[in-house]
Formats: sequence, structure tokens, C-alpha cells
Amino acid sequence: AGWIDIIDITDMNANLSHVANSHTAYKYKRNDKESYYIEARRKTGRSSPIPGEGLVVWQVHTGGKNTEVDSKNPFPLVKVIQANNVNSTAQAFVSGVGANAPFRSGGGSRNTSFSNITQPAALYYDGTPSDINISEVSAAGDTMTFKIGTFIDLPSSSSVVPSSSSSDAPSSSSSDAPSSSSSDVPSSSSSDAPSPSSSSSEEATLIHASALKNLPQGANAEIYNLQGKRVTVLKKGVYIIKVSGKILRVAVW
Repeated sequence: AGWIDIIDITDMNANLSHVANSHTAYKYKRNDKESYYIEARRKTGRSSPIPGEGLVVWQVHTGGKNTEVDSKNPFPLVKVIQANNVNSTAQAFVSGVGANAPFRSGGGSRNTSFSNITQPAALYYDGTPSDINISEVSAAGDTMTFKIGTFIDLPSSSSVVPSSSSSDAPSSSSSDAPSSSSSDVPSSSSSDAPSPSSSSSEEATLIHASALKNLPQGANAEIYNLQGKRVTVLKKGVYIIKVSGKILRVAVW
């Protein structure tokens, strides 16, 4: 409606902060009809009557109606995503929002993140995963911080390409890792890139680069070195590959 300034954070990977009750909000956009809006709220001043405080995530769909949520109008125009997953149906806005609806630390593990796999899950009204990934939400305060990123579903090795045995995997020492040369495609900081964690589920996806030829037709691959820089030239080393929203580790030698 033009009352506040909107900052688009769609597909962004960053650490963000928001001043509570300010005339700004973050927007994670699906299309011109459906979006999430994110803002910090405190029970002070004109906002004293609100039931709770913390990071509020609104789901907005211009095709919805708050006055008639029924079989003909199955979702509202504006809804608060309730972090504690209470009354998280389309009728939640009409029936009331509780004090634990905002996301914040100190309110239980469900209250600090919002993604495709949390409860409530970050799904659009037609059931499509939104891929928004809000995490590490701070405690409620005058200024709140959180991380925003793109949700990445880590697959098993069989769901993408066959994996090599651990004996085939090269060492990921600094001598093997590629340098961030000027030919690298610029990206955000290393903390924004897919994390090369050492969990067993991710280690199982370490494959030889030749297996990339077996990727599904039309698959979109993004390649990062271990310093978090997106690259276009592969040298000897280990890389993090994001393929159509999924992560696998690729060894090149």
C-alpha cells in the first residue's frame, strides 16, 4: 500500500537485521501474487496490543480473502505464519494468532527457523516448496538478526549420481583446492556458499567429475570452490556443486 519501504531478499544469502516496528520490511517473492514479508515486532507504542513479539513472517496472496476463508476462498489475503505451528491452517489469521507465533530464539527449536522441512513448512498455498530458508533468528529485541538463504535439500548419492568409494577421493588439502583466481565468477562471502560439512550423508556424495555427464537433461549446475567462490574453470581439487537446488561434492584430478 506504500506505507513502508520494501527490501527484496529473494534468492539472497546473507546475515540480515531489522529494527522492530520500523517502516520497512523484507520481501521474499514468488511472483506478483504470492510473497512472504518479514519484519521484527515488539510490544511497544502503537504495537503494545499485539499478542507476541519477535520476527513475524507474513504470507500474502493477492488472490485471497480474509473476510471469506471457505471452500471458494481457501486461503486468506494476509496470514501470519505461526512459528510454533499452532493453528497454522488458512483459517489461522481469522481465528487468532498467539503470543508464540513470532520466530525468536529462546522459544523452542521450531521458533528459530523456517524452511521447506520445518513445522510449519515453508510451502506456498498450492503446496509448492518456497525454498526460503530463515535460520538463526535472534531473541526478540529492538533490533533482530537472522540468516536468509535458499533451502538446499541434500540428497543421497543414489538420487543424483553414483558415488565413488572413499579410496577414490582425493585429499582436500590446501594444495589440491583451487585458488580464487580472477577468472572466478564473483559471489557473496564464503559464508553464503554451500557449506562443505563433513557429515556422513554429504561425504557419500563425493564423486568423480566424469559423473557430471550423467546429470538430468536441463539440470542447472553452480560450482563453488572450498573458499566459497563460484568458479567456471575446474582445476585439481574438491568442489561443491549445486545442481538444480541439490548439493553434491565433486572431486577433480
